[in-house]
Order: sequence, then structure tokens, then C-alpha cells
Amino acid sequence: MTEKILTPIVAEWLQGQGYYVACEVMLCGYCDLIGCKWEERIGRRKPPMQEIIAVELKIKDIRGVLYQGKSNKRVADYSYAAMPLEFCAKMRPQTLDLFKKIGVGLLGVDLVLGVNVIIPAPKNDIKHNPNVCRRLWSFRLRHRKAEKNGR
Repeated sequence: MTEKILTPIVAEWLQGQGYYVACEVMLCGYCDLIGCKWEERIGRRKPPMQEIIAVELKIKDIRGVLYQGKSNKRVADYSYAAMPLEFCAKMRPQTLDLFKKIGVGLLGVDLVLGVNVIIPAPKNDIKHNPNVCRRLWSFRLRHRKAEKNGR
């Protein structure tokens, strides 16, 4: 299993919860998946950001995913690590406690079962960075334009 296989499964999970999904976005380094929700657009060019979920995908690198997940907490309301469900099931209790201690949620991803929330991510008390919001809105507009053009 590779990160490339995990990506559409996690993206579908985010979309199912009403998030717009962007891949490989520069936040505090490149983030594998970002889920965004904006408030209602009323006469403004860009509506205010409502919520951001950052998801880092890894196959086995616990240290790396925790480092990136912790970094993403600076700009995202929720930060998750997504790893194969089979790998998550073999994690030691001390490792799971480390996810909780750092404040990074854990998603177990299975090809058949989809996404299973193993550890829910706590909400980060942050103020959305205007540059990040602008970048995500621009990403969304470019993506919608490409969809309309049949790309």
C-alpha cells in the first residue's frame, strides 16, 4: 500500500463530511490533504474560512507523521495522521498515547472499509492565517475552473 492509494479514500471521507479537498498544499511545509469549509459567500470576493482539517498520509513513519501533524496544528483547526488500518491495529498503546498527547488525530485507512477514526483530533484554538485562507481559496477557484473546462 502506498500514500497514493490512501489519498482518494481519505479525500472521499473528507468530501463526505462537506469539506472541499485540496492535495499537496503548502502550509507549514507541504500537507498531503486539506479539507476546508467556508462560511456563506455574501457579496464578497472571498468568504471567511470556517474550518480547516489537515491530513498527513504515511505508511509506517510514525515519527514523521507526528512531526508533520504537530506542525499543521499551527494553521489547521484539526490535524490528523492517516495510516493503513492494519498498521494502526498493531500500534502499541504508548504510541497511541503519543498521538493523544501531541494532539494529532489518527485515521486508519482500509481499501474496503474506508476511513476509521481511531483517535479523534482535538480542536486547535487558532486564528486562521489570512495567507493560508487566500491560498486555499485560490486553489479552490483554479480547481473549479479546471473542472468546468473538462480537465
